[in-house]
Amino acid sequence: TLLADADVLIDKTLFSSVLAGFRMAMEAGPLCNEPISDVNILITGFDYTDTGDCGEASGRLITDFSTCCHAALLYWSPRLQLAVYKCDIQTSADFLGRVYGVLSKRHGKVLCEEYNEATNHFTIHSTLPVIESFGFGHDLRSKTSGIAVPQLLFDGFEVLDVDPFE
Repeated sequence: TLLADADVLIDKTLFSSVLAGFRMAMEAGPLCNEPISDVNILITGFDYTDTGDCGEASGRLITDFSTCCHAALLYWSPRLQLAVYKCDIQTSADFLGRVYGVLSKRHGKVLCEEYNEATNHFTIHSTLPVIESFGFGHDLRSKTSGIAVPQLLFDGFEVLDVDPFE
């Protein structure tokens, strides 16, 4: 959302340009042109000098405000988010180690493991990055001779604790 301090006065025609610049900055973020969500930007000061040509000034204002939004976002050490699946895998005890091997190779995180005495099967609850899921089912079935059965369900996003500038 775009907020303005009570003391900041922006002309309505200029405000539409500021709003367009804000939207442009949020549609293509400063790191890798990623869409940005859940961000508030507070305008605490606004100084504009009319140069005469309203169309040219409006275009410059859109670009300049978008650049200011990106600079403000970069100031606060942004982080990227990774889309993740919730992954439930059923397998027998014989193939448990192979399932863990496939998950670790694909950067999966095991949350818990349950044993069902009635079926003698384990259910492994884990998360798996969406980017690592391509070919996951085939890889898992080939390593476990078709015994392990994965079920993937989109679970949201996980913040990467890696500085994108290092």
